[in-house]
Parts: sequence; C-alpha cells; structure tokens
Amino acid sequence: MSTQERNQETNKQPPGAPIYSSDSIPLLTVDDVAYFLRLEPDTVRALARDGKLPAIKLGRVWRFKQDEINLWIQQSHT
Repeated sequence: MSTQERNQETNKQPPGAPIYSSDSIPLLTVDDVAYFLRLEPDTVRALARDGKLPAIKLGRVWRFKQDEINLWIQQSHT
C-alpha cells in the first residue's frame, strides 16, 4: 500500500480528495509532488528538508502548496 493510500485510509477521505490548508488552498503530498516533478519521493523529501523546495512540515509528513511549487519551477528555470 502506498503512502498516499495509507493517508487516505487514515483520514477517511475519498480517493483523490485533496487535502486543504486552513486558507482553503489544496496541499499536495510528497507522492503528488514527486509525480508532478518526475522525481523520486525521497528526492522531494530531501529538497524539502534542505529548504530547496517550498514545503510545510505537519508532524512527520511534508505538504506542499501547488502555487508555491509552480512559482518555484518558474524561478528555477529563469
């Protein structure tokens, strides 16, 4: 079972349901960002841990705002 499937089972959310932050912005999981950036999940975690990728640490898990990831991509490639 993948991390995303475990999180969805634990949170009792329907599959594919986004996680929302307090300001109603969808938060992405490590697996979501890894798929989007075509990186390994461990690479995404390392980039977040090193402060190279904008992320929020909630307990033991990382979450990402889609708009911040998009901005990071634009700034990284200009």
